[in-house]
Amino acid sequence: MHRRELVKPIIAFALACLLVGSAAVPQDDFTTIFDGKSLAGWHVVPPERAGDWFVRDGLLIGKSNGKGSDIIWKADDLADFELTLSYRFRTPGNSGIHIRGETGTSSSHRVKGYHADLGHVGIGPDVLGGWDFHGIPRGDNLVNRGQRVTIDERGRKHFTKIEDTVTLKDIRKRDWNNVKVVVRGHHMYFSINGKVASEVIDNELAKRMDRGTIGLQLHSGRPMTIEFRDIRLKRLEPQDSKTEKGFDEVVGDQGISDVIEVFQVDRRKHHDIDGTQRKVGAGFQPSVLLDHEGTIHVFFQARLDGSHDRAEKMIGHVVSRDYGRTFSDMRFINRVPMQTYAMSSFLRELPSGKKRISVLTSLSIDETVKRLKDPGLIKERLGIDVTTFSRRGATLILELFSDDAGHTWRRKDHPGIADRVYQRNGREYYLAFINLIGQVRRIEAGPYS
Repeated sequence: MHRRELVKPIIAFALACLLVGSAAVPQDDFTTIFDGKSLAGWHVVPPERAGDWFVRDGLLIGKSNGKGSDIIWKADDLADFELTLSYRFRTPGNSGIHIRGETGTSSSHRVKGYHADLGHVGIGPDVLGGWDFHGIPRGDNLVNRGQRVTIDERGRKHFTKIEDTVTLKDIRKRDWNNVKVVVRGHHMYFSINGKVASEVIDNELAKRMDRGTIGLQLHSGRPMTIEFRDIRLKRLEPQDSKTEKGFDEVVGDQGISDVIEVFQVDRRKHHDIDGTQRKVGAGFQPSVLLDHEGTIHVFFQARLDGSHDRAEKMIGHVVSRDYGRTFSDMRFINRVPMQTYAMSSFLRELPSGKKRISVLTSLSIDETVKRLKDPGLIKERLGIDVTTFSRRGATLILELFSDDAGHTWRRKDHPGIADRVYQRNGREYYLAFINLIGQVRRIEAGPYS
């Protein structure tokens, strides 16, 4: 087995032990819940609109004269599950899929709960590909197509952009489109034709719903016709509640970094780094955090052109959006190699309400001068004036931060936090690391933008 093949199993195993507790394994395989012949197992609300829904040529068809109705599946205890189906609009219209729904408990909606929105091509991103929440005042629309929303404990919504999301070009007009809905704990999303449309992470305990039924909607308004087929359901074992807690609650004081000692990468592969093809050696000092969207971030220092401690380094980054089951390919969050040592990461909320992921590391001024020699070249490549550091062993604290859940990164230097700490002596190296962690706490206590 190659080193690269070891990476994801090592990380996934460590995180699975700490974050998941019990894996979300299916209790059974996908079950077809529409037989293509009858409405067995389904009922219509309100009952007087039962004629809006019927079966023809193996299809479940909804046809309205402008008055809305819904067809509801019999199970009302669905918590975690996956649902797949295909739909086709015959006319312009507004439909959708009820998720963890309740009937008869809301004065404003026939079905209370989450709602994955479907509509004809051109209806708008708040309908086609968005999420609603019906029956409880939450602003109705939770998130538009192409976005991820994290609802915090106070009901505030935080939005981020989804990469490679579904677009109108991916959705077939008046033809069949395939939908998959995934609901795990308080994290849910749905995809259209294989691309994620939108995503919801609901941490508002007072208003979120943990279980309910599923159903299909005919929205009131213009007359419309929509067809469904291949409706299949797979129940999942409910996820351990620890996956919804904060990082400190999940892993305690030590953190996952104490579990993962070395993050190994494929040494045979060359990476384009600062315009040069270079090999990356073993990564070390991994730092792991769980962000406000439920995404796991693993950061590590990857040594270039060898594994010795004084090698130049890049900071590698991998993420998991499924609680450690799979991880993304490695990417670097710094633009040029640097002589960095100790590292730590943390998450905080800025006064503006933005969530910031910060990675702090310590740059050795001595080692930087030894390698690049020319202060002018150092300033050109790194943006650092080394002539301002007069003491031997001086270090510069660098912060790489992201305000969009790790998609883009910027750098902020902290020249006021520097100490003579990096020597060959093992004791002083240890003190250097302790010093850096102390500075992290100091910065964290004073938010800035």
